[in-house]
Amino acid sequence: MARKGENIYKRKDGRWEGRYIKSRSSTGKANYGYVYAKSYREVKAKLISQSSCTSNSVTVDPEISSDQFEQVAMEWFQAICPKVKESTSNKYRNLLSSYILPVFGSKQLRDITHEFIETQCNFFLVSGGLKENGLSSKTVSDILSLIRNVL
Repeated sequence: MARKGENIYKRKDGRWEGRYIKSRSSTGKANYGYVYAKSYREVKAKLISQSSCTSNSVTVDPEISSDQFEQVAMEWFQAICPKVKESTSNKYRNLLSSYILPVFGSKQLRDITHEFIETQCNFFLVSGGLKENGLSSKTVSDILSLIRNVL
C-alpha cells in the first residue's frame, strides 16, 4: 500500500531526510528525489520548494490533448474492466458516472490543470454529493486516484 503523508524521517546520523516524487518512468513507477537538512522544518521547507519547482499541470500526450476527458475515461474503463474484479469495476463506474464525468467529462485534456483538479476536490469535500453535505475524504481520495489512472 502506498504511503501517505510528508515522507520526512530522522536518520541514524541525526539528519532529517525528505522524499518526494521527482518523476515517473514510462511504466508509471515513481522515481524519488531526496533532500536532507539538520532540522524537520528545514526539510519541510525544502520539500515545499521542490514541489513548487515541479510542473503544476497534468502531463498529457500532445497528440491526444485535444480529446475530451469523457472519451479517454471511457476507453480506459473499457480496457481496465476485464483486468479487475466485478466489484472494482462497479465502484469505478459509480465514481465516473456520479462525480467525475459530470465535472470533467466535457473538458479537453489540455484544460485539466492541477489547480482545476484541486479546486474540484475541495468542492467535493465541502459540498459534493447528493445531499450537498460534502463527500468523505476516502471518496475524494478514490476520485482523485481514478482521475490519475485515466490520465
